[in-house]
Amino acid sequence: MEKFINNVKLGFISYIYPPPPEISKPLECLRWQIQKAHELECEVIHVSYQMPTEESEMEELKRLLGEYNIELELRASRDIFELTGPNAKQARENIQKSIDYAKYFDVRIMRNGYGTLKAETTRYNKSKPVREQLDFLVKNLKEAARIYEDNGMLYALENHCDFTGKELAWVFEQVNSPNVGAALDTANGFSIYCDPNDDIRELAPYTITTHIKDSKIMDYEGDDIIPYLPLGCPLGEGNVDLEMAIDLLMEKSPHAYGLHLVLEQGWYGGLDKGYDRRLYNYMVMEKGLEYLKKLITK
Repeated sequence: MEKFINNVKLGFISYIYPPPPEISKPLECLRWQIQKAHELECEVIHVSYQMPTEESEMEELKRLLGEYNIELELRASRDIFELTGPNAKQARENIQKSIDYAKYFDVRIMRNGYGTLKAETTRYNKSKPVREQLDFLVKNLKEAARIYEDNGMLYALENHCDFTGKELAWVFEQVNSPNVGAALDTANGFSIYCDPNDDIRELAPYTITTHIKDSKIMDYEGDDIIPYLPLGCPLGEGNVDLEMAIDLLMEKSPHAYGLHLVLEQGWYGGLDKGYDRRLYNYMVMEKGLEYLKKLITK
């Protein structure tokens, strides 16, 4: 394996490099992806689907991770956003249970997003002013920070099509915990009509992990819509300044040494309806890996 700047680790989110359709059981999906990750010189998989729960399958997965030297990132419980509500006690128990499960696989980083890809969980929800939502996040993340600190784990909140980087940077500053920070997605800013390069500048000092993504503004024909939209594209072909992103992360992230650069592509649009999505995902991810390697190789 090549020597990368700060020993950063390459990886991918599981849904963009899916196994063949005949493989469907969680353990077998992960077995296939772990082997592929190793072939592609990746060391991280962000798992976006069901994990095995049977003891024998958990033991086998742990063995595979050790054999291939692969690290997982797992979803954090959404109970994090219930820690100051009426169900706080149950929320704490659920969070601890998810952390204990992750610890079994030597997971260091758990992540999720406040946004749910719906307008309701964005800064544009008129019934919930932005400051009210941000204050809500601060209160809950302060409680989450104590749990993750006690467990020696890291929690990363993604800019998940919800708030600007500047707004989330304010949240992390208020929470003020070394165990809570950003899961920086380099292109999600487009979804809330801001420049994602600004998000990168704001969130780099708080970044724990990433989703490395690119999008380009393209003309788009349709009725009564803005005639240009951000559409997904291979890394380096869009409007995200990924070279700047890597430079800033290496300079400012408190986790720059060994930082996870996790590829996530999607939202392509404008593709021939007859294309094979799985094979297209393979091509885009493999192309993205080669692009990233050039940015981070000493």
